[in-house]
Amino acid sequence: MLVGGVAAIVGALVATAVTLAVTRTQPHEYVVSVFLQQDATDEQKAAVESALDALEPVERKFESREQAWENYRKLFKDRPDLLAAGSLEAMPESFRVTTKSRVFDCALLVDVRDLAVVDKIQVIQRPTEDEAGAEIACG
Repeated sequence: MLVGGVAAIVGALVATAVTLAVTRTQPHEYVVSVFLQQDATDEQKAAVESALDALEPVERKFESREQAWENYRKLFKDRPDLLAAGSLEAMPESFRVTTKSRVFDCALLVDVRDLAVVDKIQVIQRPTEDEAGAEIACG
């Protein structure tokens, strides 16, 4: 009887460990948005793009001021108050990269954050079937 009880406990522990190991190894998808200051030069943009290589992106996109304004207008097409508050000149250019990993390492953003042309960085963990999305604080 004692042997059966111990075997049941060991079996439960092994099953729990396997479940944790499997779920923790599933990579998450993260979207990193790097918003640039209004006066960014081509050279500064290239430096940001190069620094983003540390994230090993699976997808990379640059959004011009014009593209940002068009997206803003589509997003708020039913909100004239917000449309009136925005303008092409107010839209920042940005880079968006998508990366995958089990846990996001904010240390990979140090070289990007140190560039004077970077205004803001936002990291979003995309939702999965089992988990809600979240903003990652990389202060």
